[in-house]
Amino acid sequence: MPGGRDKNKKMLGFWATPDEKAALQKAAKKAGFKDLGEFLRAIAEGAVKVSPHIKALALSAMGAQQSGCGGAMCALIFAAGLVLYCIA
Repeated sequence: MPGGRDKNKKMLGFWATPDEKAALQKAAKKAGFKDLGEFLRAIAEGAVKVSPHIKALALSAMGAQQSGCGGAMCALIFAAGLVLYCIA
């Protein structure tokens, strides 16, 4: 069917605070992406270099539906890494 979704693609979702969503949208716009989905895919593929905070949010979003609580765990690991990075 023309204009239909690719059957190999799966919809992902994640819970974000308004501040987190705004941060991701601002970073996507700054990087020249028209929507958040393209931006998240580019980060996951390593095509875009972003701050550790934005990367943690993006990877959390990408992993939220794929591995159950893996997205939350990933976010916690990146948050801990960010704290350690800032302290050092």
